[in-house]
This record gives sequence, structure tokens and C-alpha cells, in this order.
Amino acid sequence: IALFPVSDAAWLIAVLASFVIAAVALFVYHASAIVLVHRASRGALAAAVILLPAAGYEATANLANLHWYLLFACFWALLFSRNSPGVIVARTLFTLAAPLCNPIAIFLAPLLLFRANGPPRGLELVPRLGFVLGLSIQAIVVVRAPDESTAAITSQFSVQDLPSIFAVRVAGSFLIGDRFLELASANLGWGFTIGAALLCGVTIGCAARGLDEARRNFALLAGAAAVISFAVPLVIRGTATLWPATGAPSLGGARYFVLPTLFLIVVFLLGVDARLSAPPSESRTIWLSAAALWLTSLALLNYSIINPRSAGPDWTSTLKRSQKDCRPGRKYVPVPIAPGGTWTVRTPCTRVP
Repeated sequence: IALFPVSDAAWLIAVLASFVIAAVALFVYHASAIVLVHRASRGALAAAVILLPAAGYEATANLANLHWYLLFACFWALLFSRNSPGVIVARTLFTLAAPLCNPIAIFLAPLLLFRANGPPRGLELVPRLGFVLGLSIQAIVVVRAPDESTAAITSQFSVQDLPSIFAVRVAGSFLIGDRFLELASANLGWGFTIGAALLCGVTIGCAARGLDEARRNFALLAGAAAVISFAVPLVIRGTATLWPATGAPSLGGARYFVLPTLFLIVVFLLGVDARLSAPPSESRTIWLSAAALWLTSLALLNYSIINPRSAGPDWTSTLKRSQKDCRPGRKYVPVPIAPGGTWTVRTPCTRVP
């Protein structure tokens, strides 16, 4: 993007970010075949990567938040067992990129030892070596980073906030999507928090009921990944400014709930996939029809090209207004961006048109 005129940066960033997310969805569709044997369940998971309601507020078409998607792809890349040259390249790209973008990729490290058909060997080692290389480089960066580099993005942490935040922002989003979270919380309060936790638990429990050993073990793995990918970032970042800990509805920090919600969807789709393999019956038809109706409605009711950040300042307009601030001798100018113009991009005056 830096090779093109800075006036084109906004749309180029949106296109590139969308392309990467689409690539993750395509890869997940193929890699999830290790446990989701039906195309319908794999297609639903790939669609969830693109249409996830939790992503709409601040992760859609956003390069800064791609690392959550890359972590999800890395999870599948470490578990996928196909070793054709193209697949090895794709797996290695994801296992290298994820730890380079986010140090919490270390929670995926135990998967280095996992392989369904015995110890990893030959080409199977290449994606794992990519992961180790990326994690090693990230470790060097983290160790050498100055202490003040994270001061602006951390807040007070309280372990007591975690259950309520998970209930609303993960379980609630899983059930009804993010568009209606503020409305539900404002009208139902703690009733929604407790109800979302209970209903999500029942839904996941029903989906996991009767799974064979392979799917059951994978459901436990995905469930553990959901909890870890939720808790670890918040321990590092803090919980003080995340709803509902503040007591006021707000969708800020939605990026932190993309990954755990995706892992919950994996657990649910394991149940869908198992029932697709079951003999035809009336209960099977009702269960699958209800699941399809719920997932389709969830996507349709939450999806929108317009999101809360759409009202932010237009990149082209603010860039032009910043021209006058590039007076002689000044090297950089702050250009306001979404959300609300409170964030800025430090842009070289030599690049400002």
C-alpha cells in the first residue's frame, strides 16, 4: 500500500484486509475437513469467518485487526494433515504470519505436538517450523519493547468482570449477534447477561450431545481455545473499559471477541456435522432446520455495509484539509480517521497531495 499514492490508502487497506479474510475463510473451509466431513457445515464455518456479527464494529476491512483471523487460520493450519505443495505453502504462511502479528499465538503452541496419524515428520514439519520462527521473532520484539509502549492500550483488570463480559460479548453475540446487544442490555440488564450465558450453554451442550469420540475431543479443544482466546487478551489489556463492566452498553473492543465466538461456532457446527451424518429422522430434520434458520437469520439480521464507524471522517477530505498544516519545515501531519476523528495517522508531508 505504501507503494501507491497516500490518497488511495483507505480503499486499498479495505480491499487488502477483505482479501486476507476471504483467504482465511477459503483455507478454513478446506482445513476443517479434518473434522467437519460435510460441505454444508464447512461452508457455514467459512461464511461465519466473513459474516461474523462481532467483526462488524471494528474488524471489517481493517488491517489492524487481521491478526484475530490469522490466529484462527493458524489453529487449523497446525491441525490440517494434507501435505501437497500448495497446502504446505498456505499452512506455512498462516503459521508464520499469526505469531508475527500477535504474541498470544503462543496459546496454540501445544498443537505443535498434535497429529492424528502419529508424530509429525517430513513436509509436516515445515508449517510447524514456520510457527516456531514467527513466535521466536515475536518474542525478541516483546522482550526488547520499552515498557511505555503498551501504557496507552492497557487498563485495570478484574477477574470478576470476565464471566459477565463473556456472557454478553461472546455468548450474547453468538446467540443474537452484536447489532442487538446494546438494545438487549439496556432493556433486560442482568437478565440478559444471565440468560445469554444459560442459553448459550444449553445450545452448545445440545450440539455436543452424542458426538463420537473424535468430534467430542475436537469440541473440547475448540471450547478450550474459546476460553483461552477470550481470557488471555483481556488479562493483558484489562477489563475496565469493556462493557458490561462499565455498566453502560457499548460495542467498543469488539475485536477481542471475534476469536472466541468463532471457536464457539466450531463447537456448534460439530454437532450440525454429526447430525448430517445421522440416519434420517423427524428429530434430525427439525434440529437441522432450526440450526439453518437460526444461522441464516443471524447473518442476515446483523450484516450491514454501514457500521458504527462509517460516520468517521472521510480519508480523502481530511487528507486535503491537512495540506495547509504541512508548512515549510514540518515533516509530518496528523490526519484524522475513524472512529469519530479521535484517532490520527501520522503522515509524511512529502506524501500529502
